[in-house]
Amino acid sequence: MDMPVGNVDWVETVTALASTGIHCILVVIHEDEMSTQRLQAHPFIPTLYVCVRETLNQSKLVGKESEGCLAGADAVVYQDESMATVASRLLAVVAETLSQRYMPVNNRIENTDFQISRGLS
Repeated sequence: MDMPVGNVDWVETVTALASTGIHCILVVIHEDEMSTQRLQAHPFIPTLYVCVRETLNQSKLVGKESEGCLAGADAVVYQDESMATVASRLLAVVAETLSQRYMPVNNRIENTDFQISRGLS
């Protein structure tokens, strides 16, 4: 989803998204981008990060921090997996999060930020 904003600051974008009344944020990010920086979660809204990998392998829910590009990922999916498998697994982690049985990695380690946009100038 592309949101029309005056800049591309991640924190302002996620704050704007959270202000719409959502209950959970699901961020799908490629492993190359995830390995270069750890994006912050929203402090009030559970923010789940899904790492997309190209390697043929079985995907998994992470649950604990893992090494390398997967640090900060709540789930890992592979590009060759069926959409039904991925959707089912992601629905499960979202349900666990919304029922407060799972806390996303970045929220748990308090890697959060909040920024109120000043609007377009």
